[in-house]
Amino acid sequence: MPTDVATIVIPTYNGKHLLERHLPSVMSASERSDLEIIVVDNASTDGTGEWLSEIFPAVRHIRLETNTGSGGAYNAGAREAGHPIVIFLNNDVDVEPDFVGPLVDDLSDPGLFAVSSKILIPTRGNENESIHRISFPSCLLSLSRVKPEPEDRRFLIPYACGAACAVRKKDFLDLGGFDPLFAPGALEDVDLGYRAWKRGCKVLYEPCSIVLFRPFELVLAVILGKQAFVVGFFQALGKLSEVLRRRRSNRGVEVRDEEIVDLINEQHDSG
Repeated sequence: MPTDVATIVIPTYNGKHLLERHLPSVMSASERSDLEIIVVDNASTDGTGEWLSEIFPAVRHIRLETNTGSGGAYNAGAREAGHPIVIFLNNDVDVEPDFVGPLVDDLSDPGLFAVSSKILIPTRGNENESIHRISFPSCLLSLSRVKPEPEDRRFLIPYACGAACAVRKKDFLDLGGFDPLFAPGALEDVDLGYRAWKRGCKVLYEPCSIVLFRPFELVLAVILGKQAFVVGFFQALGKLSEVLRRRRSNRGVEVRDEEIVDLINEQHDSG
């Protein structure tokens, strides 16, 4: 599948310093693949829009009136995307020049909902951020039984990490996108993957699509990440009745949690 069918959506909030560092690698990949790039600005006050206009005029800049979190920014960018495939990308990752092609090729399979890149963290010995086992006590408990897999081949995963993944625009919007319940940014990618699996769709890990996560001021990023999780989690608890109501009203075809785990584990058993 040609790579000019994809739009990259990058959320940012007062992240001009991150875009200065990481956007050039995305632009380089874009030149190779003729991609559309959208930066969704969550009401930044650091001159992000002016900087983009001056340095990268080919990038579409969408400014939101309020900070909607990364999920809200991704949703806004997906709605505006001009291509049928949307690649979500954090503003603090570098990409390999050919990271787009494998994602696009994989999404030619109509049974896939999302594909996750291989997200490496050089500062942690190239730890792979793309692969997680879910063991939260209040959601996806059964998915903690998913077996580990070698990282050098494609395999099914519970969810695609929101830092670097691809979806078909129509499927993403039809599923409702990232749930704003989880703003400012905690578990929305887990929830999205769970909803996709419950509808009978699959999520794939793609090791040939490689991005490098290089967090700015790593210790601060980790601390803020933990704070965001705690804040998002307790905000979600306050809205739990609402999210359950929405889940019940949008059930459609549902797959049991145990079936999801079995589907993922089958590939391990078959080698």
